[in-house]
Amino acid sequence: MQRQAAERKDLAADTYTTWQPIGEKERHLLFPYDGGYENAPPDVQHEIMAMRNEFFQEWGSRGKRANLMAERHAKERQELGQHQSNEPVRKQGRGR
Repeated sequence: MQRQAAERKDLAADTYTTWQPIGEKERHLLFPYDGGYENAPPDVQHEIMAMRNEFFQEWGSRGKRANLMAERHAKERQELGQHQSNEPVRKQGRGR
């Protein structure tokens, strides 16, 4: 379970790192329009939305990477539960 928590943290860090160049390009595209998305012409807005959509499909909380990790973690938890249920139950002594 600790490994899974570490993987979730790694995914969050990778997501942040991957977003940085996209955010920078967005700021660059919006600079001539006072930094405002609503001030940008439709073609610039479309380019920004396309970048965002592509990013979120891959990296978003419901994106491909997050879904694959969640499925893998669920399978690992299920396998761990099955393994633990197959172990014999140890009887506790009275501590004499």
